[in-house]
Amino acid sequence: MRPSLRCSPRQSRSTATGGLKPSSTDQPLPDMDIAEAITLEAARRLGLRVASTSSWQASDAGLSALVVERYDRRYDDAGSVRRLHQEDLTQALSVPPEKKYQDQGGPGVGKVGELIRQRIPTRDQHRVGLAFFEGFVFNIATLGTDAHAKNYSLLLDQDRVELAPLYDLVSAALYYDEKKDSRMLRPSMWVDGERTFERTTPENLAREGIRLGLTRDDADAAISRILAGASAALTGAAASAGRDDMADAAERNLERFSPARFAT
Repeated sequence: MRPSLRCSPRQSRSTATGGLKPSSTDQPLPDMDIAEAITLEAARRLGLRVASTSSWQASDAGLSALVVERYDRRYDDAGSVRRLHQEDLTQALSVPPEKKYQDQGGPGVGKVGELIRQRIPTRDQHRVGLAFFEGFVFNIATLGTDAHAKNYSLLLDQDRVELAPLYDLVSAALYYDEKKDSRMLRPSMWVDGERTFERTTPENLAREGIRLGLTRDDADAAISRILAGASAALTGAAASAGRDDMADAAERNLERFSPARFAT
């Protein structure tokens, strides 16, 4: 796990308004901050709600970081910061953080559906369920191997509940090399019982949408839109970042492993 350093660019004291996700040149994947920025941009291009980010580089070029603006903050006219209550899905489900992966006994989509039905006001259930499902489909489509329950959060603003903007997205398609890496690509949450990206189909995804309380039409619409646009969004974001190597890897890996290859 990468360290997360708090920063507060708007105020020198009180509530932090941003977080740094560092990536050092001596790490096994030194460009992880770039991969995350590209993945977030790809999600944004597909119309998903994501956290605002910027890049930071140390003066000696030995350390770079992705700066993620806190989305659980509101500003009044005087510039003061008010915190909103936030719970990630492991907290909301009373699951220990060490069990955030479904392979380790953590929650899957079905448990998220139960949470939505039991603890979220009826008027907010469809919006929260659809937002989570879109994020889930995006992570499956782009080979997001770290999209566990702790990387989705609920945001409470007075009496309104919503899914927080997506804030921790990294596509393994940007850097995975099947010839060099013997690890099998696996999703953090299973898809209708499937435990690999390669065997996951749009039908599997649709069944998970229904488990979240969505209609089949709503699930199919989200699946079609995201699967059809995933490759162009990810490769385009990588190319715009000047990383043609990541764009090439993404195109190759999505065609090999992602259910996006079934898009029509």
